[in-house]
Amino acid sequence: MPKKPLFVLAALALLLSAGSARAQKLNVKPGLWEARVSGMSTPTQVCYTAEVLDHGFSQIQNPPGLKCKNEIKQSTPRLIVAHTACTGNMTVEGDTRLEITSSESMVMVSDMVMGTGGGKQKVQATVNYKWLRADCGKVKPFDPQNPFPH
Repeated sequence: MPKKPLFVLAALALLLSAGSARAQKLNVKPGLWEARVSGMSTPTQVCYTAEVLDHGFSQIQNPPGLKCKNEIKQSTPRLIVAHTACTGNMTVEGDTRLEITSSESMVMVSDMVMGTGGGKQKVQATVNYKWLRADCGKVKPFDPQNPFPH
């Protein structure tokens, strides 16, 4: 499986499921996080501010070209379980589970079907998040108004 679609799906699944939990504050530390996506050898880093975490990612915009509906099956400060269905320039449908295992670690498991053009592809992804430090250094803070920068 190509690595880019897997990474895109993992990012999409996290943002859509977490973005749906409108009122929940996630029980994790703000700062610099490392994300290891299954099937990818190189981790990525992301800076989550206290403001984003305090709002449970509720300010996140849908990806460009997609209209998404989310059904939250469970939402607590330590767990979000969601079903997502998106239509637009592609289709995405499936389930995502984001578990806060401690204030310094999260695990996201996603099982989705993506449709683009002439076919559909089942994509499963696991992303392990590990808090690195409070100072994000040169990593720009995550922007919920532009979660998919070009």
